[in-house]
Amino acid sequence: MNDFLRFTTILVLSILVACQQETGTSGETPSSDTLSFDYQFVDKTVGDCESSCLHIHLKSLRFADSDLIQKQVDSLMLTIGTNNYGSLDAFIEESVEEYARLIEEIPMYDMPWELERMAVVNYNKAGFVGVSISDYSFTGGAHPNNHHIHRLFTTDDGRMIPWQELISDAKAFTTYAESVFRKNKSLSADDSFEAEGYWFDNDTFYLPENYMIDENGIHFFYNTYEVAPYSEGAILLSIDWETFERFKAKGIAFS
Repeated sequence: MNDFLRFTTILVLSILVACQQETGTSGETPSSDTLSFDYQFVDKTVGDCESSCLHIHLKSLRFADSDLIQKQVDSLMLTIGTNNYGSLDAFIEESVEEYARLIEEIPMYDMPWELERMAVVNYNKAGFVGVSISDYSFTGGAHPNNHHIHRLFTTDDGRMIPWQELISDAKAFTTYAESVFRKNKSLSADDSFEAEGYWFDNDTFYLPENYMIDENGIHFFYNTYEVAPYSEGAILLSIDWETFERFKAKGIAFS
């Protein structure tokens, strides 16, 4: 298995009576793809799951044809949310050590922990490759935490493409997207976002850098807590292909 996913055996406290690990690789190279890639998996369980345990599930991407995209995806995979890890090995090791400290401090702790990080290709055509990275964690508390990253890259030079480069008039497109957002949330054109519980700076709508392309159009993703409270959850704003074509910059072609 690639060194990126290889991790050394971690000695844990004797109270962690079980430690099971499964790793694997799954390849995907559909004929229509512009880049070949495969997925690699790590599954690790620490502790006695009849009482309490830690489960870690990782799904990472390996690109065969682009070191530049690989480095960017690896970086995103390791810095998702508020944490920054030097490697997936370090993420695993620090997570196990943190869980071990908790069990040492609270021997009767009986709430399982779950950590999941997954990277997937969501678009791979016409010289573009889209990648989505999701992070899910539950380490006690009132609710789990989720975070998502969506990025689009060019396959020729590995450059990450901001959505503004796909649009001929970013201001006009943002105005249109705001009208869709307001319609989805049953807000009138005059309603204040702040008054309605949304957290746009200076009460001014914006589109996030998180976006993805698929056969249905372009989709913008606001993470939980980004522009609304947790009760609102993550917010997806979609623009269909027909409308997107009206705003698309010249020279940009998807298939």
